[in-house]
Amino acid sequence: MGIKINLKEIIIEIEYLLIITFLVSSISDNIMNYLSKYYICLLFAMYHELSHILIATFLNKKLRKVFISICGMTAYFKYEYKYKNRIYYLKDMIIFLAGPLSNLIMAFVFRKINFVYEINLFLALLNLLPIYPLDGFNVLKSFVNAIFITNKKKINKIINFVSILNLGLLSIFCIIVFYYFKNVTSIIFLLYILYVNIRKI
Repeated sequence: MGIKINLKEIIIEIEYLLIITFLVSSISDNIMNYLSKYYICLLFAMYHELSHILIATFLNKKLRKVFISICGMTAYFKYEYKYKNRIYYLKDMIIFLAGPLSNLIMAFVFRKINFVYEINLFLALLNLLPIYPLDGFNVLKSFVNAIFITNKKKINKIINFVSILNLGLLSIFCIIVFYYFKNVTSIIFLLYILYVNIRKI
């Protein structure tokens, strides 16, 4: 839930939690300093999502909604009612891979600036994990659906099981990162992913 802005055919929604986080940060230098790395990470996460939008627009997908949250930005495209054939799923794969690829490019360009390099490499690798709603999950789902056009229900159950298993492993990893490096970004991200997955159930 958040503030909605209507721009002709596109809706932009900004999450209340993100707005509150910005407001709290703006009244305290200590909080702002503590969350500074998180905000930089958030900017690169938005850059990541803009790459999805750019490639999707190039492949004739119409943008319906942009949701800006505490974990970045999510683009929603108009649903295509036509029969979903292999070309449809291959296009989706290209769109989902565009985000991680854009972060890898950014990491390479700024490889001499450690912090920028590490954030973009982290975002690229993280988003390739097959965990709902990350790009890796959607790439895997699109790939499998492109191969097995029929019997999708059974295949999707297997993909969802793989997602839950990897979510457990990611949870352990994020807790370790927070414990040793005191990186609050990993916990914010983990809580968001857990929240999204709980809502899905």
